[in-house]
Amino acid sequence: MSTPIAYLYTPADLDPTSVEMLADNPALFSFRVILSGTPDPLWVRTFDRIWKESRYLDKLSAGIQGDSIRFICHQKQGIEDYLFLIESRIEATNRIMERYWQELGVTAERLLYRHFPESFIPIASLGMKG
Repeated sequence: MSTPIAYLYTPADLDPTSVEMLADNPALFSFRVILSGTPDPLWVRTFDRIWKESRYLDKLSAGIQGDSIRFICHQKQGIEDYLFLIESRIEATNRIMERYWQELGVTAERLLYRHFPESFIPIASLGMKG
């Protein structure tokens, strides 16, 4: 019998195609940060709680949509100001989830972001000889 595995997620990249000004409030914009996978509902609820409890005064909303988190922030802040907060809240969620899974005897594994499909084989690994 194998040990069950739960996943922890990492921020992979900012999706540059997702940056958009909000039509109903031109002082705000949204952007998405891609995660290393699509989080399970428990991870999502934990992240939502951690985000809402954050004491960063200028933070606005954040919501998980599939394998990414959509953030809204003020134009005056810029995305860079938010990145540390985003990474720290994702990591705080992972720490809580890892402890939770350990208490249940479940192995927690950190998913790493993959740019390439599972079928991708790097040329260097093909053993090509010149």
